Amino acid sequence: MKKKLQFDLKSITVAVCFVTVFLFVAFSFYMAAFKDNTVYSDRNIASYKTVNYTEHEIKDSSAPIGMRKEYRFEIGDMDNGEDCLIFYVVHSLAEVRFDGNLVYSLTVDNTLGKSPSSNWVVIPLYNSDIGKTATVTVTPVYESVRDREEVFNIGSRYAVFMQRLKTDLPQIILSSLCIIMGILLIVVQLGFIINKRTSSFDMLYLGIFSLLVGIWRITDTRFSPIMFENYTASLGYITLAALFIMPIPLLLFVDERNTGKLCVLPRVAAIVNSVAALVCLICQVTGIEDLRETLNVSHIMLVADMALFIVAALFAARNEAKRRDTMVFISLLVFGCVFDFAYYYIKDTSSGIMFTTIAFLIYTFYMFAKSILNINKKAYVDVKTKLFNRARFDDYINNKIPEGEPIGVMMLDLNSLKHINDTYGHKVGDRVIVKFSELLRKTFGKGEFVCRWGGDEFVVIVRNADREKLEGYYGALHKAAEDYNGSGATPKIYFACGYVLSAEYPEVSRSELLTKADARMYKDKQAWYDKRAYANGNVF
Repeated sequence: MKKKLQFDLKSITVAVCFVTVFLFVAFSFYMAAFKDNTVYSDRNIASYKTVNYTEHEIKDSSAPIGMRKEYRFEIGDMDNGEDCLIFYVVHSLAEVRFDGNLVYSLTVDNTLGKSPSSNWVVIPLYNSDIGKTATVTVTPVYESVRDREEVFNIGSRYAVFMQRLKTDLPQIILSSLCIIMGILLIVVQLGFIINKRTSSFDMLYLGIFSLLVGIWRITDTRFSPIMFENYTASLGYITLAALFIMPIPLLLFVDERNTGKLCVLPRVAAIVNSVAALVCLICQVTGIEDLRETLNVSHIMLVADMALFIVAALFAARNEAKRRDTMVFISLLVFGCVFDFAYYYIKDTSSGIMFTTIAFLIYTFYMFAKSILNINKKAYVDVKTKLFNRARFDDYINNKIPEGEPIGVMMLDLNSLKHINDTYGHKVGDRVIVKFSELLRKTFGKGEFVCRWGGDEFVVIVRNADREKLEGYYGALHKAAEDYNGSGATPKIYFACGYVLSAEYPEVSRSELLTKADARMYKDKQAWYDKRAYANGNVF
């Protein structure tokens, strides 16, 4: 009756929580879809407008690609005293003159690169500037930005930047999630490794990859140069560096999980990617080519890596769960990359690329949750028998059973295992242990706690126990062992068992109950040996 009440209380708790969450989500969606504020204001909100200009191209042999562009327009009336001339340049030098007077210049102060990266040019305007002719000279550094069209805005800097934030917000949020998830994966996995709860580095590599994806995407937004206006060149190279090296931890992740026929492929690919990235870096440092000019190399490597991932998935580990996870990962990644590559080469910009990030985040959240569950499970599960281990026993008996609940403690031990090991070998002895574990699992089911205490010793905790219940389990286990032995299987399984009830010893701690059950088990074992005839020190 008490167990039923506990079950009902748990069901009611889950139901109430679920209904509460559902109603709050439904309420939020309703408010977002159907309710809004009514606002009246007789004051103009700060805004901006795009100006029309004349453009012509000027050949210049001293320019990085042999040309520069010149834009001219007249500064008209302004709405308020906070107006600015604002425009965005990508991998280009820039000069701005009002009636021939230089008011702004953007040049490269970097001996290791040609480009100032991407920048917002913001020039305050005064009433005295009205009617002046603005001449903007833009000098592209790379061929890839030769045909890029400029957009010149006059108005509130705040309005321009808020519009940019709204545009980039999805990418910023997704990138931030990647960074947070990457840090979580790295910290949690390192904690598990240090505490020796796992020896696998797969989630660590996935965390590094997630962190690099987040850094790559967040530094590639047009809003980032607003936040770090004095470090735009560094920002650009951080973006490129993350893009070049992020396939490496990804390949190491695949290698860690792949134990199939072609397990060497991810390792070779990781080395090839590393060498290719280093060559591109050397070209950047020596002035041969900028990283931006060798970007196609990273794209080629990514396409090659995608092909390798598909091959690796086909020949992944025999473990079906790993194969399934790998296939899900490859499918999501290929899907995201295909769409992002198409977007990049059609739009000729990486700003707004999000498919890979979304696909990767879906997989990372899934793998993070699964990894935590698996590692915790492995920490409490005996590898050989798949029963709970001694660590789980301590946690269970101290934290999971309420004080005062009547329990039964059963201690079990295999008889003549040493004889089996000496006669048939330790592999056969291990098979007997595993088979006995199966008999325990079949007899006690999921209703009771079954643990491998160590070696060939096992402990069972029976909840809400009485003598009739314990004797019933004891008889059922004996019947299961007799049926197994009667099937002709060898070696035969014999076991000793001792059990006690907490109700019999109300003043005794649970650890002392285990000691009493252990003592009874050894009496049962001795009685079993006493009934057997010995020949040359062997049983049977």
